[in-house]
Amino acid sequence: MKKLYTFIIILFFVNTTMAQWYQQNSGTANQLGSVYFTDDYAGYAVGENGTILKTTNGGTNWDVLASGTTNGLNSVYFTDVNTGYAVGWNGTILKTVDNRTNWGALSSGTTINLNAVCFTNGNTGYVVGDQDLTGHGIVLKTTDAGAHWIALPGVLGYQLFSITFTDPLTGYVVGGYLPDGGGVILKTTNGGTNWTELKVTDYNLITIFFTDANTGYAAGYNGTILKTIDGGTSWTDISFGTNFNYFYNSVYFTDPNTGYLVGGYYHSSQGVILKTIDGGATWNFLECGTIAYFNSVFFPDANTGYTVGGVGTILKTGDGGGPMGVKEITPILNTLKSYPNPACKNLTIEPVEKGSLYLFNLKGMVFQQQEITKANATIDISNLPTGVYVLKLVEEKGLQVGKFIKN
Repeated sequence: MKKLYTFIIILFFVNTTMAQWYQQNSGTANQLGSVYFTDDYAGYAVGENGTILKTTNGGTNWDVLASGTTNGLNSVYFTDVNTGYAVGWNGTILKTVDNRTNWGALSSGTTINLNAVCFTNGNTGYVVGDQDLTGHGIVLKTTDAGAHWIALPGVLGYQLFSITFTDPLTGYVVGGYLPDGGGVILKTTNGGTNWTELKVTDYNLITIFFTDANTGYAAGYNGTILKTIDGGTSWTDISFGTNFNYFYNSVYFTDPNTGYLVGGYYHSSQGVILKTIDGGATWNFLECGTIAYFNSVFFPDANTGYTVGGVGTILKTGDGGGPMGVKEITPILNTLKSYPNPACKNLTIEPVEKGSLYLFNLKGMVFQQQEITKANATIDISNLPTGVYVLKLVEEKGLQVGKFIKN
């Protein structure tokens, strides 16, 4: 395993001129949890504090839509160009039916955090989430386009993070024990009435995707990547190299052989994008040039893709992610000096020049933002919860990052 640096690092690929993922102006610093496009131009991203963003020009501009909630949103899904759903914290389910502008709340019947939503047709959809009071990972189903949701038998002991269906009756769910007590893959063949445990893993599984009725991929913590070619009866571990340094939050395939994984690095906020062109036999790193980790990836066509993540990050590619061939990442240290460390009430930083300072946790959630106009600037951290935090100073000529511990 590579050495995990004491300070936060910015990780770039060897040749920065090869970068083929481009930063989009999201207009927010909120963490974004999910992205979905209904065609090549119209797309949506959702995230913390009830954030819903919309683009009608392929990501050139993103508009903020009124969600009517401050609950974090974890997943977004559209059944057609007009009808979409978003789910999130405290049992939140939102729906739009009018060309994506207005969103209204649906009654989910629960206050449990909801993590993912998918539909098999215009009326039938599913939502999965955290554990209820009985310790079961929650599964909800609607057969009337969200007007009513019924609770299906949950899964004892697991939180559920992702769901997909390969036909109206056959679906798969992945989840895990938190913080990391092992993962699980489940399958239904009767529209969610019953779930069969297919695979238990050492680490949490966060995302699942099927390219056809038999071929599917699941991924999650400690670089775990699994593949099935028999509808989930057996799973092959296709993890690779030093992959245990990474975690994967989202997987997406544009054809049976070409797929993408996005996520991040442990103990930092650096994002990672991987690509395969041989059905997962080999994976290559793609350049992304950002310190934010990624939560979701979506491709409306074979070449055009988007990924979203921490600090309002949205990246776009127009050429399938760019050239392949980079097998590993070269770390470059660019540390923002701060002291004392650990700190309790005040933190002093020593910037190279003035800029905008962002303070966020290792999950990419922004806790503070302020302008820094002088050297040896002192910031008040007394109200922060105990934990590890990342500092990002965006300067006119560059970027500095650092890390500190709040006692």
